[in-house]
Amino acid sequence: MENQDFQIVPYTDNLRNQLINVWERSVLAKHSFLKPNDSENEIRSIASSNLKQPRKA
Repeated sequence: MENQDFQIVPYTDNLRNQLINVWERSVLAKHSFLKPNDSENEIRSIASSNLKQPRKA
């Protein structure tokens, strides 16, 4: 196993939105019965509800 560098970054609204987008694209890629219109409502809603809002400083 190769040693890989990584960096821990604060969990922000921007990062949360990026994670939601990755999750949404992943679901659409793996579930061919879903349509892009589905993602605008249901998929994004599910992802949003499962990713906590960042804590405010």
